[in-house]
Amino acid sequence: MKKILLAIGITWLIQMVAIAQNSDKFQIWTDFSPSYNLSEKWRIGGDVGYRIRLSTKSQTAYIRPGLSFNPSKIINFTVGFANFNSWNPDEFTSAELRTFQFVVVSWPQIKGFQFKHRIGLEQRWFYLPGFELNKFTPRARYYLELKSPKFNLFGMDSPFFLMANFEILRDINQNTIGRLIDHNRYTIGVGNHVSERFRAEVRLKIINLVDPDINEFVRDIGVLRLRFYYKFGST
Repeated sequence: MKKILLAIGITWLIQMVAIAQNSDKFQIWTDFSPSYNLSEKWRIGGDVGYRIRLSTKSQTAYIRPGLSFNPSKIINFTVGFANFNSWNPDEFTSAELRTFQFVVVSWPQIKGFQFKHRIGLEQRWFYLPGFELNKFTPRARYYLELKSPKFNLFGMDSPFFLMANFEILRDINQNTIGRLIDHNRYTIGVGNHVSERFRAEVRLKIINLVDPDINEFVRDIGVLRLRFYYKFGST
């Protein structure tokens, strides 16, 4: 069963690489996600990331810290804020300040397969010099993830896993800037628990954006995302 899952995962990865490489919107995202357990139920953490669109000089850097409360093993509440800065030396610079509130439910777990649901709200303030789109807009997000049981590969002691997720992101007010950035995300990936504290993941993501001319999800963006997680303090 594990070999079948691995074969399916590799096949999907190859297919999505082909899709992404055929798009002039292909991007690479890198994320480092540290965390620290304040107590048995409280944790601080977040993301520091950098994103680049290969066919242009467009880049984004961000920081997104948060505070989490775990009242039980299956429920997590997280609040935090983020700052995103994007730029292209030949075209534009922009900034976004964001606050967010999420509820995460890790359930069910069936024969080692783990499901995770995340639902929440974001409040976003945009600033794009010289444009009328400098405004506030709220957004709702829903994320569903499926992670496979752990398995060993190539004789390595550190276990691997396969994962897939789907996420819906929608502006609540449906103003101009919100409608243009509504999108769906489809992701597959493989991860490795390098140690008890350190985990690495390679993800391939397809993003469907709204085309403003026909108001349908047709503009695809391919993303190769590299994510690294590290737990400080007690584990």
